[in-house]
Amino acid sequence: MILSTSELVPTAYIAGIQSHVIGRPNPDSLVWRLEDKESGRPFIPHTPAVINPAHPEKLILAVGEAQEIMPSSDKALSAPFLQTFDIASNHNTSRQAITRTNITNKNIAPSAHSISEPVITHIHISHDGMWLATTDEWLPPKHDVKVLGHDEMNLEDEQRRRREVFLKFWQWNKSGDSWDLVSRIDAPHMMAFEKHGAGRILALTADPTSHTFSTLGEDGIVRIWRPRIRKRDGVIVRGGDGEALCNWHCQRRVSLGTVVWDDDVVGYTQAMPSHGSLAFSEDGSLLAAAISGYEDGLVHLIDPINGMIQSSRSLMYRGDLISLAFSVQYLITLSDELRVYDLVLDELKYGIILGDAQNLLLLEQKAEMMHLTVDHNSHSFAVALPQSRDWKLGEKKYDDSVSRAYSEIAVFDPRQPAPLYTKRLPSLVTALLPARSSPGYIVLDAAAEITTISPKATQTLTSMAKPMVELRLDIRGGSEEAPGMDLMQVVDTEADAEIEEETATISMQDLEDKDGGDDDGPPVVTAHQLSQVLDVGPSFALPPIEELFYAVAGLFSSKPKHKSEAIATEKVS
Repeated sequence: MILSTSELVPTAYIAGIQSHVIGRPNPDSLVWRLEDKESGRPFIPHTPAVINPAHPEKLILAVGEAQEIMPSSDKALSAPFLQTFDIASNHNTSRQAITRTNITNKNIAPSAHSISEPVITHIHISHDGMWLATTDEWLPPKHDVKVLGHDEMNLEDEQRRRREVFLKFWQWNKSGDSWDLVSRIDAPHMMAFEKHGAGRILALTADPTSHTFSTLGEDGIVRIWRPRIRKRDGVIVRGGDGEALCNWHCQRRVSLGTVVWDDDVVGYTQAMPSHGSLAFSEDGSLLAAAISGYEDGLVHLIDPINGMIQSSRSLMYRGDLISLAFSVQYLITLSDELRVYDLVLDELKYGIILGDAQNLLLLEQKAEMMHLTVDHNSHSFAVALPQSRDWKLGEKKYDDSVSRAYSEIAVFDPRQPAPLYTKRLPSLVTALLPARSSPGYIVLDAAAEITTISPKATQTLTSMAKPMVELRLDIRGGSEEAPGMDLMQVVDTEADAEIEEETATISMQDLEDKDGGDDDGPPVVTAHQLSQVLDVGPSFALPPIEELFYAVAGLFSSKPKHKSEAIATEKVS
């Protein structure tokens, strides 16, 4: 924040990406507070984030009050705020609270325990950027319900019974430049093996063709949500701008048949579903749903229109299911293996066994640190896998090794098992998203930095926003990478040939200029020539900054014109 020295009035506020970052183990400014006992399964939590389809340069992500997280802790820090960040201009656009918040100076209760706030678990946006769906949950601390439990098992049950889970639907307000809450559904899913209480939402996804969202709960039920016009006494309720107001409701309810209601079950908390996945096909005609840990690789294919299960296929994945995704007619599953299944031919296209570093992780850690996403522009998909030199086979000691871990990203074509290109990041990936404006992916890591991963001949919004020093314009036709890394190289013979031919042509022209011709001083560049290069459209549709640089530099480095020729050109323009 920039303040005026005379009146101490804020004149500007500059904010970067406020996602979680890895902090120091023992910072000097740490305020010690009473905390609950930790389970000893540290992980770097993922950051719920999406790219706005209506504005591909805007990144929407869930953030909290504090950024630093301790890698030795398994606590999920509160993230009650929604931040909108412009990745093209590297500028914070807005920040608003979307959960119940308790903002105080010290954020501690009279008992010296920290005040816990809800955690945003999932974020998804509609295909046109008009609707946003979020899920948040809050679990009371153990010290608040300790008096109600007789032992550790009963204490966890009392804690679960008082969980708060909300599904919220937000509509974009153009005049207010913010998201307005339209509907809030309390406890959209029930707890597993019980008939009451708020159950966790394991997955949330959006239909890429319509205003439809789908959720999967720990009760093994898939719910399909759609908007409905609000009416009062049969009359449509309209807002201030004359548009009809809507409410969201559950239109379809599909049971996956994975949970058996049995009141005599003892010790069910050990077998409670903890992770699941949902995915819509590109045309919205199929909805794939699966819960990890029940059947042997069972995936259900649901018709979202009538809410019927079209087919249930087993052996679609092995081990713990992490994520599902569709790419054209291929269904991609990420678990202990990466499998690509052709639904049209009804056959397994290929499978790739993951390394030992992923097998050492528990399901909670895999769900937070492994990522899968699909880019419909290039019909490719990308996976991000955590790696660490400190993890050894047969040992499950993570402690500080999580802070030294990194991620490797591989981009695949679903038709072939060999990756198109790979990338290694120095920090763990917390969000992996497709760049909707062009082929490629946008990566957010544990250092709160954005990295663009794209084919060699393309550039996305984040690369256009980089300073010219970082673009390293003196290096043509390649980039430097760390030793032993085969990254970010897509072979494009025709594009490379055109670049070589253009370079050769420029070199020959330079030689001709040096050999002959009169030098009448610096070149004369008219305003019309600059407008032809720079005035080509809005800022988000501009060509890569490197092309603009060479185009402008070409005007000033061309063969000088005689004064009479420059005057004639100015009159014609």
